[in-house]
Amino acid sequence: MNKYKLEDLKVGAVFKSNCTTRTILMVGKRSVFYSFIDSGIYGENSTDIINFFDGYYGDLVRPNVKTKKIAQLEAEIKKEGA
Repeated sequence: MNKYKLEDLKVGAVFKSNCTTRTILMVGKRSVFYSFIDSGIYGENSTDIINFFDGYYGDLVRPNVKTKKIAQLEAEIKKEGA
């Protein structure tokens, strides 16, 4: 049984475990590409998608409503400027 579903693995989703924060950059059929900050060091990597499904790379940080509203507002501003 997987801890997370495919719908949870969206671009920009954040997973945290101990001192490491991972942000999803791209999701493929079998791999997830992500950026991470580990002890203040930035990097990018990829892994098998099952590692995120099982929660091996940490817990999904659920965005709050304010964050979602800010993203929607930014999208509207970009549309108006285009």
